[in-house]
Amino acid sequence: MARSNTARKTKKSPAEAVRSEFDGLTAEQHEDLMKRLAKHKDKGIGIPFDEVLAWLRSRGTDHELPRPKARRIFHVK
Repeated sequence: MARSNTARKTKKSPAEAVRSEFDGLTAEQHEDLMKRLAKHKDKGIGIPFDEVLAWLRSRGTDHELPRPKARRIFHVK
């Protein structure tokens, strides 16, 4: 999925910026994304919400943070 500059250009809220990332997806792309997210969740891999929010809030500022990386955030039993 290509990175969108929507948040930077229009200064949308973080929630609006996340939603706009998904607006242009085809049904096939959306299905693929959901499958990949489920696979990561099953393995306990993700990105803490506070890190995502901080990254989104920094977009378009002079101190933009790097995109957070997925990692194991909980153990699956």
